[in-house]
Amino acid sequence: MKRILHLSDLHFCNPAFRLSELFSKRSVGLLNFWFSRRYCLAPSQLSLLPAFAREYSVDTILFTGDASTTGREKELFAAAQLLREIAGERGHILALPGNHDHYTKKDFQRKTFYRYFPSSPGFGKYTLKEHGVEAHLLQEGWFYVGIDTVESTPLYSSQGVFSKKVEQNLRTLLAELPKMPIFLASHFPFFPFDAPRKTLQGGDRLENIIAQDPRIEIYAHGHTHRSCIADLREEGRGLIVDSGSVSLQGQGTFHLYDLLDQEIGIAVYQISAEKITPVRTMRLNRNTFQ
Repeated sequence: MKRILHLSDLHFCNPAFRLSELFSKRSVGLLNFWFSRRYCLAPSQLSLLPAFAREYSVDTILFTGDASTTGREKELFAAAQLLREIAGERGHILALPGNHDHYTKKDFQRKTFYRYFPSSPGFGKYTLKEHGVEAHLLQEGWFYVGIDTVESTPLYSSQGVFSKKVEQNLRTLLAELPKMPIFLASHFPFFPFDAPRKTLQGGDRLENIIAQDPRIEIYAHGHTHRSCIADLREEGRGLIVDSGSVSLQGQGTFHLYDLLDQEIGIAVYQISAEKITPVRTMRLNRNTFQ
């Protein structure tokens, strides 16, 4: 059994300003940080997570994006360092980029995120960096599949893109995987967001893939900053989980998953500067595919 710690939306920030970036998207991100995010984010509370991971014998860290605020390398470095500390010597990190990690067109073209969160082929030839999809044997009886749904977007947009190329790679990869349950993950929810500029383009096509493949039992994401567990298995959409933002000051959230033979265990935790508090615990019977 793997115990999976699901973290998302760290939003580390290194608020440096350069004249050359005056007319780039980073200026928008910095303004947003100074007038909004710095009042609601508290990276200092994340220091409680390594001890938590050791206490609860976490062996897999699932990170669903937005390590940074403006895609700067110092922000990505700080986030990667934290995740390595949480994982410890034996833990495994599965990391996906968020829209803030490929924040500018240059970040996207250079794929800067992957310098700090390297992708590697687990099953087949596919890697997130080159193909937008990647699969790993999560534990005996389960596969993990990650999807990169981030592209450079206009100045005030934080949309994701499930491109036709990534869609084809995902379909091909899924066709090659053995008949085993799948834990699927991306940064964006596939359903329409409350603000159109934050929605995943092509989310309906991703939803169709999930609905058509009974092996996909869980779809995990971030982006919304709101912890959510939606059991849509009766509708053929699987179990949809969003761990929320772990960095929200005094009310950050994260999830802990246990993948059992007959059950899926989910625990929701809230984190503040002083403590980590259990909020909700669930045991869901598995609807294993035929």
